[in-house]
Amino acid sequence: MSSLVWKRAPHAGDDYALVVANPDASDNASVRSLFARVKQATGASHKRMLSTEASVAFERWLDDVSQPLPSHAYARLSNWFLTEKRNDRESPLAERCAALWDALFLTRPHKRLTDADGNAEIVDITFKVWWKSQEDRQGHH
Repeated sequence: MSSLVWKRAPHAGDDYALVVANPDASDNASVRSLFARVKQATGASHKRMLSTEASVAFERWLDDVSQPLPSHAYARLSNWFLTEKRNDRESPLAERCAALWDALFLTRPHKRLTDADGNAEIVDITFKVWWKSQEDRQGHH
């Protein structure tokens, strides 16, 4: 279970960017290992993988976990284990994205954080429902 405490950190046009309030609590080696497993995995079609944009954002964040984590990076993780496409949802990539998510956050969203058409655009109400759950688990009200 994650020991990271997150807070909202709107950053550079990203209203849903998050920052770790306790970066010293990060088990960076473990998170890097999980992320490496995500990068090696594929979805059901064996051609689909975590987007390059999300991968680059995670790499940058892992180099300095005190910096904001862009929403498109963490949202794309959740898209894999919350997709309606059963074959992708049950793929090695989805399983590894879920494991990385669980290492970062205390709760999973109940549905994908992004619009099914836009892939990277956060749906405000869906984010708010998940974020409230995350904050409640972190002990913030």
